[in-house]
Amino acid sequence: MQQRITELEAEKLALRDELEKVRGQQISQLDAFLNGTRDIRSLVGQTLLSGDVPVDELKLRRIAKPPHDKN
Repeated sequence: MQQRITELEAEKLALRDELEKVRGQQISQLDAFLNGTRDIRSLVGQTLLSGDVPVDELKLRRIAKPPHDKN
């Protein structure tokens, strides 16, 4: 029984290490994506070229403009 507990604890530690590694990679990828320069025209152009979904330009403009405070 003690041997099984030791095996499970070792497995748990290995899984935690793997999880920490994957989280680190994902955070790095997200950081690179968020900090990369994105030109809305190039994103729209890529979408149009791919032919996936029609682009709602009005929606893109609303997203691109920061909301105004009405206070």
